[in-house]
Amino acid sequence: MNASTEINKYIDIEGRTFCISKYPANDGIKTARLAIAKLLPAFEDFISPEKFAQLTSGETSEDEIWELLNVANITRALELVSDDDIDTIFNRALLNCYERLPAGNARVKNANGTYGVEGVEYDYVLAIRLVAESLIWSIGSFFVGDRLTSMVTDIRGSDTQSQDAAT
Repeated sequence: MNASTEINKYIDIEGRTFCISKYPANDGIKTARLAIAKLLPAFEDFISPEKFAQLTSGETSEDEIWELLNVANITRALELVSDDDIDTIFNRALLNCYERLPAGNARVKNANGTYGVEGVEYDYVLAIRLVAESLIWSIGSFFVGDRLTSMVTDIRGSDTQSQDAAT
């Protein structure tokens, strides 16, 4: 099974094993739309492309990372994302996360808004890590490589073929 058809990914965080499931297509598209409309502009204000390249080079120390990040830019970036946007992102992400327990997988967050496993509700770092892993796993491929470009090309190509066949 290749990466585009894998549905679940298991990760270990602080001695716990979590299963991250990909979003259903409609939730993935909504989340990608939200990411494009709100998160990407906020991220661009948060850090310049040059600084991002430096951060992701793997050769940047923790002290250098903090020097590259500007608190004023972080504040402006966070103001662009509403509480409702954050709730949507968190809820959609955590509804697709499970903890592997001896009795089976337990949903991290239930559809009724309650938490299904201990320790996530008040552990900001764990919750943010699960959300980030969920976003990367579920919609990351939407923004990588030529998948979106090829999809648009395929659609346009089939439109052209349909028009040619009609004439």
